[in-house]
Amino acid sequence: MGACDDDTYEEVLEYADKRANLGKPFLAHVLTLSSHSPYSYPGSRLIEKDERREAVKYTDAALHRFFAAASKKPWFSNTIFVVVSDRGSEKSNENDPKLEYFHIPALIYSPGFIAPAENDKICSQIDLMPTLLSMLHIRPEDNFYGRNILADDFEERAYVSNFLQLGYLKDSTLIVLQPMR
Repeated sequence: MGACDDDTYEEVLEYADKRANLGKPFLAHVLTLSSHSPYSYPGSRLIEKDERREAVKYTDAALHRFFAAASKKPWFSNTIFVVVSDRGSEKSNENDPKLEYFHIPALIYSPGFIAPAENDKICSQIDLMPTLLSMLHIRPEDNFYGRNILADDFEERAYVSNFLQLGYLKDSTLIVLQPMR
């Protein structure tokens, strides 16, 4: 059973306040569950009938409320938020995987450190950390499987997955490993 995102974000805000008061950098890794089955969210906030669609709308609204509350905290201007989905859509059919079912959102948000920009390069979750470090002008050792997508020599490719399939996308070709196949 999941927990609704508003409750999770309240706990995160309390945790961040306590850690910030210690005066040391900290990491908070938060997994939200409201947009995953069994879709735990307060039902009175949304009016559509599609349960998953409502859950996703609730998750978006809860994230907006979280950022609004966090922006009032003293630690906000010194914080980097990375928001990314864990996997693609549950709609993907094991016999006919479609690329759009593997597409996931990603956001690096830090008004105090990073200027707003959009990037539409094909990449993977594993590329987020080397890219973030590059945006902060930190040159990491080359111990990442992922790559900095902002680098001139970055080659677009993606490792994709959902709950049943693993895939690799490069040059418009998607290769998918499926259960029992």
